[in-house]
Amino acid sequence: MKKVKAALPLAVSLALGLQVLPMSTSPVQAEATANAAHHSAKVEVKRANAFLTNVANGKTKEAKRYFSRSLQSKMSEDNLKTWWSSLTAQLGAVKRLGQLYKVKSIPFTKI
Repeated sequence: MKKVKAALPLAVSLALGLQVLPMSTSPVQAEATANAAHHSAKVEVKRANAFLTNVANGKTKEAKRYFSRSLQSKMSEDNLKTWWSSLTAQLGAVKRLGQLYKVKSIPFTKI
């Protein structure tokens, strides 16, 4: 059941074209990267929340604003509605939107 719940954030991340920052090898760089990623993640969470709010309320034109230009040209509003209907049929309707939590840095060993 937990794997199914994780499908929605993954699907939204892929739809919005979110990317992960590359890992660094220095602890100082890792901390700086983590802080930058956290700030970037806050912005992306706001974008994802806006996207989900719009698409869940049937406002596909507004939801498409959060797509890349390439994706906007490839996915029509009707396709977005169909995709969303399929996703909610499989996973259920959005009940609430989550929030971002900062995870404590985990020490690592340079290899």
